[in-house]
Amino acid sequence: MASRAPFLAASILPALVGGAIALGDGKFSLVPFLAAMAAAIFAHLGTNLSNDYFDYKNGNYPAKKTGPTGGSFAIQSRMFSESEIIRMAYACFGISAALFIYLGLSISPVVLALGLLGIAIGYFYTAPPFALGYRGLGEIATFVGMGPLLLQTVYFAQAGSFSEIGWYVSAFIGVLVSNILLVAQIPDIAIDKKSRKKTLAASWGAGAAISAFTLFTLVGGAVLAAGILLGKAPMFLAVGLLGILGTAHIRRHFESKDYGLGVKEAVDMLVVCSLFTIAGLLVGRI
Repeated sequence: MASRAPFLAASILPALVGGAIALGDGKFSLVPFLAAMAAAIFAHLGTNLSNDYFDYKNGNYPAKKTGPTGGSFAIQSRMFSESEIIRMAYACFGISAALFIYLGLSISPVVLALGLLGIAIGYFYTAPPFALGYRGLGEIATFVGMGPLLLQTVYFAQAGSFSEIGWYVSAFIGVLVSNILLVAQIPDIAIDKKSRKKTLAASWGAGAAISAFTLFTLVGGAVLAAGILLGKAPMFLAVGLLGILGTAHIRRHFESKDYGLGVKEAVDMLVVCSLFTIAGLLVGRI
């Protein structure tokens, strides 16, 4: 509960897509793939835990609320103390760093550099002095960290190079991940404003955030479609776009303030699109 483990899909799925691209390219390597995916998962766990700690220190989420939120309330509910949460965060980041060091020594220093960059983005999402989430950069950081950076890191760990297809696919997947964060913050607008956390929802308002969700989804799909039309990605990848057909349905949930179901379906969209994309990648390379 404290680590918000159910949201690990946001790191596992991009890693699986990276593995699928490597498999299609004939460059899949099991041990580096598993090590890179595990490193990404532990970095994600560390991010969730450290974010809870620094949000608490900044006065964000001071009391448990009903409905979806960005916090686990592990500190507020006395499940763990402040010091225990941050120690667990550092432990997770440490395991992630150790795995990236292994990959850096056995594969390429580039993998280590990419991994450490990902850890830094996760930690400084709320940690000073950067506190990206409090400066209106949280959604961009999530897109980069969970999209292009994560997918290409997993691919590089196996192939020793970046994937051209990966840029188009990771932009699509990254948008879907950052969109979950975008809409999950809509019910927290009031408390985010109070603690001066400049999320897009808090800065733009609920209506604009809902519209941005739709726009970002379409832009992400357009990038993937462009890769297909330009011949940079196999045509079978178009099946991944089927998952975004529920965008209007999700939008209606947020317009009617059914936030819990809206967030759930935004996560479901990521899962469906990712699995369809993996299927398209594998079929297209047979």
